[in-house]
Amino acid sequence: MTTQTNTDEKLDVDRKSMNLWQRLTYIKTQVRNIPKNGHNQHFNYKFVQAADVYDVVGHLMGVLGVLLVPKQIEVLGEREAKSGSILFLRFNWEMMNADAPSEREPFQSVGEGQDSGDKRGYKATTGAEKYALISFFQIPTGLDPERDDGAAQSAQGQTGDGGRRGNRRSSDVPQEPKKTQPLVARFGPYKDKPVTSLSIEQLEETISVGKANADNPEFVKHKSAILRHLEQLSEALQSTKKQLASEAPKSPDSTSVAFGPHKKKAIVSLGDDQLSETIDFAHAKLLEEPTAKWANAMREHLGVLEREVTRRCTPPQPTKEPAAQSA
Repeated sequence: MTTQTNTDEKLDVDRKSMNLWQRLTYIKTQVRNIPKNGHNQHFNYKFVQAADVYDVVGHLMGVLGVLLVPKQIEVLGEREAKSGSILFLRFNWEMMNADAPSEREPFQSVGEGQDSGDKRGYKATTGAEKYALISFFQIPTGLDPERDDGAAQSAQGQTGDGGRRGNRRSSDVPQEPKKTQPLVARFGPYKDKPVTSLSIEQLEETISVGKANADNPEFVKHKSAILRHLEQLSEALQSTKKQLASEAPKSPDSTSVAFGPHKKKAIVSLGDDQLSETIDFAHAKLLEEPTAKWANAMREHLGVLEREVTRRCTPPQPTKEPAAQSA
């Protein structure tokens, strides 16, 4: 897919005779489509690059003497995520006529940026500016994401725009699963995986992504679907927690070993080497599968074993002889 506007040509218009709104309208008529040349390898989707937007729209704005001026930046909030905190910003912009600076058109856009370092502000700013231009000039970036006839996918691959750094993909918008199919995650790093296969940490991370989607103005048409899927994920999370709680002993059985080569043996009957071997076994299993459904129960029983070690290592307190009574 190619951009319909040749940015190397001079426009055959007299900008001096045009006011701001005529110039903005002319720009809208010139930009018909911007392709998704960017590719996110981690989540495997295509998105519109900011550089492509600037190359096309920025050229037209420059030729016509239109400036994009940031007036105010507001921090909407922050959210911690597994791979770095997310920053949400709202920008107040003005389109200004360079030849008549009193002609201005205000509008807003929102951007978000995620990073484990100090780049989240830059990413949020880039996303906000890119989507300010895309939404203001109503630039199409692919086929209608609400189409369900498969044409959008066959023509463009994945039709969405981006991910956690201000770029969003329409495939992140959850679709109602068929009743004959198991419930799967509809967004985030575990997209299309059965919800029942996700650990508590993975469910919480998926819910965090969904909440960010729900807060994104780009998804306003799909917000109700996102919220419905978030309810499903929240129910699955609570169900998983209840299941783990029922599997874990209410009060750990301190009389017998629950796992390992000495399973079902009385803890007090184990030699020091056997006790140490059982503890090492538990640590190794938890290191291999820290989010397994049985992990919390194993950690709880491991505490019982470690308290037994402490008991054995604590010397008994000497008993005091009762004081002799005087005759």
